[in-house]
Amino acid sequence: MKYAPNSKVDTDARRTVQRLVAKIKSSTDELYEQSRLVFVITAPEIHAPGAEVGLVSCDVKLLPSDDGATADTAIRMSGGLRSFRGKDVLPNIEVSIGLVNESWTLSALTFRLYDLVRHELEHARQHSSGAMTYEYEGAHAAWDVPKSVVDYYLDPLEVEAHVMGQHMYAKKKHFALRNVLAIKAQRLKMNMVHSRVPKREAEDVAARILGAWIAYAELRVPKAM
Repeated sequence: MKYAPNSKVDTDARRTVQRLVAKIKSSTDELYEQSRLVFVITAPEIHAPGAEVGLVSCDVKLLPSDDGATADTAIRMSGGLRSFRGKDVLPNIEVSIGLVNESWTLSALTFRLYDLVRHELEHARQHSSGAMTYEYEGAHAAWDVPKSVVDYYLDPLEVEAHVMGQHMYAKKKHFALRNVLAIKAQRLKMNMVHSRVPKREAEDVAARILGAWIAYAELRVPKAM
């Protein structure tokens, strides 16, 4: 696979992640003393016009120890782009992180943040271009409701954001994007199965989503596949 060497949005995502990780690293004692860390950073100077954001807020919670936690499940993460009305007001990125005590690592957290921040910067591009309007309300995926999973993950705006977030993750890991997307689709399937969705139905939904991701990736970042 080959990645574009000068992706400006990737550069902005990397610089944002570096600032987030530096803050978490320097505040580890506070996190363990209070079981929570809340902070805001100003977004670095943006190199990619159209992907500008104002602030990045981060809420980190320390979760109880879990002997069964893996490097992946020890970090629970979600994010969102909060947009405001008014052409002169930039959207903000909101990040929520749960870290399982004694199981999470700073390295794993960094890679997960590459995916999330790049995902939200793609939404910022959509917002700037008008593809994502102020009235836009994305679907919410409930793992026990396959239709909601389809509605969320096959939303064209989410397909773009998920692929580009995973592209950033794959780029940093030096993995083929196709394999990274397949692993993520497998996790979607397992989430549905664990929520009592019949295995065959979960497999069909995951296959549809993976197909949409691969089709988009082959058009936008074919060399990474």
